[in-house]
Amino acid sequence: MDNVRVIRDEDWRKARKSAFEWVQRGHQQYITARTLYWKHFLFQFALLGAHAMELYLKAFLIHKIGEYPIGTRGHWLDAIYLECMKYDTFFEDESLSSHFLLEKVPKEGQPELWCNYVEPLRYPELLVEKPTAFVVHYSSNSAGTCETLNCIAHFMHKTIPQPPHISGRGSVINELLAGRGYLDSLGQPENASEIIDLFLRHNRYFAPPTADQTI
Repeated sequence: MDNVRVIRDEDWRKARKSAFEWVQRGHQQYITARTLYWKHFLFQFALLGAHAMELYLKAFLIHKIGEYPIGTRGHWLDAIYLECMKYDTFFEDESLSSHFLLEKVPKEGQPELWCNYVEPLRYPELLVEKPTAFVVHYSSNSAGTCETLNCIAHFMHKTIPQPPHISGRGSVINELLAGRGYLDSLGQPENASEIIDLFLRHNRYFAPPTADQTI
């Protein structure tokens, strides 16, 4: 990996044993990001969605090879995505890769790259320098990235199961749809049913077959 080093220290040996826990953290960010998306807080959606995506992709690498890249490119989704492509053809789908890799963006298309969300997420001081450009760009280019987040969340949900040695409740998403777990952690808010509704809205990956799945 060019410009990337790999976690090998003792602290991370413990973390990398549980890709499922990384997926759980990704699911929490994903649920919140979808709520923000449908509430039209698109700027906040971009930031939380980018965090969820990073957790998912790193979880996949932990699941496959027991480690993930860190260092000068460790938070950049294009570099992490390229690593994921080595281990599953799922990531070769251009409807996904075109949101991560600039060379996959159609010439006639407008880039909606997740990696561009990471810069203000990790270095928010840059927003002081160019906040208007960021808000305008991501307020008009969020539908495609929301769909890739749905797709990859579903892939991780299916691919990385809860290991036997981890006790407690199951997937954050399963618990959400059952009306507990994630909602319990929020103190069962009054708008719990709305959170579930916004999570399922136009979500063809997790909504029941009878639901409106139009994007």
